[in-house]
Amino acid sequence: TLNNLDFEAMNGSFALTGNVFDKGNGQFVISAQMDVEKADMNQLFDQCANFGQKQITSDNLQGTLNAHLQLVAPMDKYLSIDIKKLFVQAQLAISGGRLYNYQPLQKLSRFINVNELQDINFELLENTIEIKDQKVIIPQMEIKNSALNLTAEGFHRFDNYMEYKFRVKLNEVLSKKFNRKKAKTENYEEDKEGINIFILMKG
Repeated sequence: TLNNLDFEAMNGSFALTGNVFDKGNGQFVISAQMDVEKADMNQLFDQCANFGQKQITSDNLQGTLNAHLQLVAPMDKYLSIDIKKLFVQAQLAISGGRLYNYQPLQKLSRFINVNELQDINFELLENTIEIKDQKVIIPQMEIKNSALNLTAEGFHRFDNYMEYKFRVKLNEVLSKKFNRKKAKTENYEEDKEGINIFILMKG
């Protein structure tokens, strides 16, 4: 049992409380919760080896993280986590964020002729993300940033298959750069607020 284990790392502070239960027959369960305040996202991804994935790495991300995480993780007698039954719920808030040189965003150049996609800044990004059934599940959220505002949702499986849905609203300045010649008509609609583009990214 850990009660209020506090430590400082990655320019922030962490508070951890948790238990390891012996269920018998060589089966164990970790149950824990952690609070994170003002952790540096770049250092977090770098020191955690980008959490075993290559899509968004410490080479693409900056910002300050505040989070509350809850975790339940079954383990075998060798203390290896059963990822099929791993469950994590994370309430995240990233402030002063920056996403740069992120290759999947370059695909949007089919619709939008802007260099801003190479270096995107955002003031605040908030969501509650779950990890279960070997998937990272991202509920719908609004992302306001320096390049374009969009709504996003989707999931990312542990085998690196991903499926994301985006709805992009272009502001007046970016609307002038909208590439109608390359975009099919079924990909967008116009309303009183401007142009909406619907994009599905998977694979």
